[in-house]
Order: sequence, then structure tokens, then C-alpha cells
Amino acid sequence: SPAASRRNRRGGAAQRRRLPGLTPRARTSIAREMALTKDELLDKLKCAGDTIKLGQSKISDDGCKVLAEALQSNQTVKSLSLSDCNGIGNEGCKVLAEGLKINKSLTSLDLTNCRFIGNEGWKALA
Repeated sequence: SPAASRRNRRGGAAQRRRLPGLTPRARTSIAREMALTKDELLDKLKCAGDTIKLGQSKISDDGCKVLAEALQSNQTVKSLSLSDCNGIGNEGCKVLAEGLKINKSLTSLDLTNCRFIGNEGWKALA
């Protein structure tokens, strides 16, 4: 429809302003591949108060290493949601479990719908 076409053009223009010099296909690819950087994760932890919601982000096992490291020194976060983070597997759970041995403030960890966590990962967190 003409209205949908106008909306799509406006959305495309906004994307071009944010990611100049890239083709629409490259912008789409980058948007799909983007994940939180280590600094972004640490900033979220510093500013989060007692709840962090990172559900549906592209956090991987490597991201869990950053989280575990940050959680070791953060004693204010009580709830961490990583639901629907399908980059997290057994290794990510193991490093989170190690970080949580030191962190005594976290009382809620949401890993619902993280499809690649197996028995090994769940055991590490138990």
C-alpha cells in the first residue's frame, strides 16, 4: 500500500542516518549481527539498580564471561533476566555459576527459552 511504502522509506532514511555509507543489505546484516559489547554490558550493570533485563539480546557464552566477571564485583543486582538469549550454552552457564559463587546479592536468574543450555549447564547453576 502507499502508506506502508512511505513508512518503509522513512524507516530506511532513519537507518541511513544511523549507519551512513552502507547499503541497505549491509545495514540489515549489521543490525542482525549486533551484540552488546563488553563496555555496554558493564555500563548496564553499573546503571541497572537491582534488576537487569537482557532478554532477547545476542549474549553468547563469551558475553556470559563478561557478566560473570562484572557480577563478582557488583553486589546490588538482585535479578538478572537472560530469557530468550539463544547464544548461551553450557559454557556460558558454567562461567555464570563461577561468578555467582562470589556474588551474594543475585537471587533471581531467568534463563527461560535459552534453547542451547543442556544438562551440563543446568547442573553448573544448580
